[in-house]
Amino acid sequence: MRKFMFTEDNFEPKYDQLYDTVYLGTDIGANQQRWAVSVKNYATKKEVKLPRTTPDGKKIVDAQMIPGMARAGDTNVPKGHIGNGNFSIREKVMDGTEYISIYSFNNDQLKRLSSTKFETPEGLYANLSGNGNYELFAHFYKDDLSGTKLMGVRVFHILGGNEIEQYYELFK
Repeated sequence: MRKFMFTEDNFEPKYDQLYDTVYLGTDIGANQQRWAVSVKNYATKKEVKLPRTTPDGKKIVDAQMIPGMARAGDTNVPKGHIGNGNFSIREKVMDGTEYISIYSFNNDQLKRLSSTKFETPEGLYANLSGNGNYELFAHFYKDDLSGTKLMGVRVFHILGGNEIEQYYELFK
């Protein structure tokens, strides 16, 4: 069987309307690839490509917006859209290492404010989401014959809107 690697040349860009994000790849689903390639400022409609490498130079192969973690500084930008402000992305590199990165988007200039490694315990998968209080939640699940089970949670606080600090963890 021939393995096929998705690249920016393989797909037409698809906009995720909620986050004004350009995704390449197929629809979300099991064993399907989909990653964020660029973001668009809701106010100015200017599109800016996301970095394709981590701060330490590793190639990013998957980047996904973290729901609830877009903070628009402009009051005219609807909740969930990106304007001048901060947003967070979950990034994965070839060896499977994951990062949570916080970006600033001001005057159509994109800047990575911070990035921290994000580890998922062996045998589990994680869903990430955030809220308006600069809290990031990681829910860890396990699939088995009886269904999907919540196995644990981690809570992170985003200090000053750009520093990531874990402050709570609970696992079964």
